[in-house]
Amino acid sequence: LKEVCSAWTSSNSTCPFYVLKMGRFSNTDGPLKFSAVSGARAVLLCWDIDLSSDGRNLVENLAGFALCRKLVRAGGTSSTIDSVEWFGDPRRGHLKETTNLAQLVDPREEELQKDPVERAGWRRALSCAIHDFKWGDYTVEPATEYCYTLYAVYGDASLGIQTATSKGPCMEGPGLHVGTHVELQVSTPELHGGDHEVHFNRGVAGSQRFARLAAGSTELGPRGPEQWQWLSRGLEEAMLHFISQAEGPGWSIHCAFYEAHYVPVLRALAQARQRGAIVSIIVDWKSAAWSDDRKVWTQRGPQHLNYWALTEAGLCDCAIHRTKPLSAISHNKFMVMASPSGNAVSVWTGSTNITAGAIFGHSNVGHVLRDPKICGQYLAYWQELVRDPEKRDFATFNEDTSPLPVGVDTWQQLVLFSPRLRWAEPLAFIAQLILHARQSVAFTAAFGIGRDISPALLEAG
Repeated sequence: LKEVCSAWTSSNSTCPFYVLKMGRFSNTDGPLKFSAVSGARAVLLCWDIDLSSDGRNLVENLAGFALCRKLVRAGGTSSTIDSVEWFGDPRRGHLKETTNLAQLVDPREEELQKDPVERAGWRRALSCAIHDFKWGDYTVEPATEYCYTLYAVYGDASLGIQTATSKGPCMEGPGLHVGTHVELQVSTPELHGGDHEVHFNRGVAGSQRFARLAAGSTELGPRGPEQWQWLSRGLEEAMLHFISQAEGPGWSIHCAFYEAHYVPVLRALAQARQRGAIVSIIVDWKSAAWSDDRKVWTQRGPQHLNYWALTEAGLCDCAIHRTKPLSAISHNKFMVMASPSGNAVSVWTGSTNITAGAIFGHSNVGHVLRDPKICGQYLAYWQELVRDPEKRDFATFNEDTSPLPVGVDTWQQLVLFSPRLRWAEPLAFIAQLILHARQSVAFTAAFGIGRDISPALLEAG
């Protein structure tokens, strides 16, 4: 795992690049090596076996791995200290999530284990041993300390789980049992504050889990606050928290949105204005056109939904209409926070439109940054948007104010704004970033991948 990694988040009109330091933890003392990278709501775990020494013995009859997580120090969580969670791959083994956990305990062992649910946890982990060298834990809480234990699982799966004579899994036998293990202490950072915050929602990756949460319901979508909160995974809360930092007179929020019809966010902006802050919202507002051939109006963009939501929140007088160019949408999704001194102090950006579908359904990210230089660039970009410029004029402005760096390794933080006159050059720059990666490339794309990028991804892979 690298000490630093490069990250790129895109709001389609802005592409900020950063070198970010991650929370890194490792235990490499023995032949079974264990490492982790932590965020506020997720921990990526990976491990390896060193075959140059005693590690050769670890691979004989290896059936997989099991993970155990113990809560050491709680932050904002309501979990009990020393509570234990076991992890196994649900695609493997024969145990189902709907199985009565208490029934998984051998009646002969009830006196040895008073907590049948906890015992079922490790039994399930052994039965569904992980056949990989990595695992993602997406159930952690911010500002919390955990202890992960990685177990190597051995034995014949056809013989079942080896009967234990004490609390916890058995350490030997012909059936499934654990052998070598290694521990790793991991701390998650605070949710808010610092130079950067990155907030992901659940997205479609969590759809199966949500179906289980809603089991027994005849409704097709989420209907309770708990279900909505689970899908948001803190994305909506982070957006509302950002707006709440406009504390009163002198503060200002400069917004640029394509779709802006999720009413709770607009109400939060209205509350900021009630506190005395200045709120300005640039929204995509293309004129509709009548088709004599089809006998219908053709709508260009979401202006009708935007209008209804702005009206409901009492913000129509804050709206600035982006009407040009007619041939393209203004796919902005950012807010710039300015202090009473007039300086831009923070920016909300990322891929999230101000809609229920974007916050709770589609896979999206919100990115808060506080670098003074980049925040100032965002404010200048917003001020140019206010003029409603034509595409060519705006592209010239963007190339002047956010030029490409001379070399791939000559920058720490930069932002590239679109549209641009020479659009192929930024794509070539991204391709070079991919080709210069030394360890890994984590890449996401909402739609297609351009011909300038795909060869670099294939070569890097």
